[in-house]
Amino acid sequence: MTFSIPRTELWARGLATRTSRIIPVSSSKALGAKLRPFEDIDFSIGTELSRTQDVDRVLQSALDWQLAISQRWKGLTARLFTSGAVNSVSSTISQAIGATLGLPLTPMLPWSNARLDVSPQVNFEPRSGYWSAVLTPEIVSERVVSPPEASLESVLRLKVGYGLTLHEEPNASARVELQITPRF
Repeated sequence: MTFSIPRTELWARGLATRTSRIIPVSSSKALGAKLRPFEDIDFSIGTELSRTQDVDRVLQSALDWQLAISQRWKGLTARLFTSGAVNSVSSTISQAIGATLGLPLTPMLPWSNARLDVSPQVNFEPRSGYWSAVLTPEIVSERVVSPPEASLESVLRLKVGYGLTLHEEPNASARVELQITPRF
């Protein structure tokens, strides 16, 4: 679940999971916050505290940042970004640079606001010299599920896609996100 105040984002992951005694499940629990300090620049900085069940229950923290530039033109969305993170437990620093091209699927699906996002990304860890390249095509659809007069705006987002890398087999993903934002 994600809760968003203008230029601030808070999230929680895995806090309400049930574990099975028959099938062991590796789960992690996390709390995070991200702040966008400047209104006119798409720069955000944040932190996340997490605990993985299978790693001696050590509490980990990470600091991350992201800078992006976005442009819309005749329904197309183009976004360039760079991001990075510092992990407290493994003492790693990672950097990424990537882009997203959003192509509207409205001409093919007039009843939907779906789009195809194609996102190439290069990840680099300066300390180890390891790098990887990922291409992620995703179909994204979102719908506002709260009434216009509600004090909270709820947006339900569905994402289905693949992660294609040079060194591994394709990785399928499907996510459902609920974003809740107060209306001021």
